[in-house]
Amino acid sequence: MELKKTFALISKHHISPNQIYLLYCISNNLEPEYINKYLEIRLLPEGWLKEDLTLDKKALDLLKELKIQSGAVDIGDDNLKRYNEIFPRMTLPSGKLARSDKNNLRANFRWFFERHEYSWETIFKATEAYVDEYEAKGYLYMRTAQYFIRKQEPDKTVISELANYCSMIESGGLEAQHRSGFSDKVV
Repeated sequence: MELKKTFALISKHHISPNQIYLLYCISNNLEPEYINKYLEIRLLPEGWLKEDLTLDKKALDLLKELKIQSGAVDIGDDNLKRYNEIFPRMTLPSGKLARSDKNNLRANFRWFFERHEYSWETIFKATEAYVDEYEAKGYLYMRTAQYFIRKQEPDKTVISELANYCSMIESGGLEAQHRSGFSDKVV
């Protein structure tokens, strides 16, 4: 959207750029930086936030109209718990726990959803395939739940093994790989 049109739209709704930023942060489960969020919440006209400080329909519609990505993907406790429970409740051969703290998972999923558009169902299937693959190998070299989502390498590059597995799930490559493994006859 053209910048002039963006400011016209914001003015039409009688909210400030800081308040747009606040709405964006709330929708993406981020902590706002550089603004006083409590002041901006108090100054925000009625009808933008619900009582529990989540976005009302009006705010979601405005973010969509401004083409600002909102956190359409729910990184709720239920999804985090289901994801984490796919990993075994054990210490891996590396000495690290397979499951991770939900706040670490939440931070990594925020990063993940800023870069990828996979559904939770795809994520769960990809994670199950990953854990199944490493279970067969005695969990040797398996990543923890946190590092499967996002891991910074020694050369400072950041990779997501989860994104690779999600891509394989969506392309059918992983399922085909598993099907062919089960159809081979061993004599």
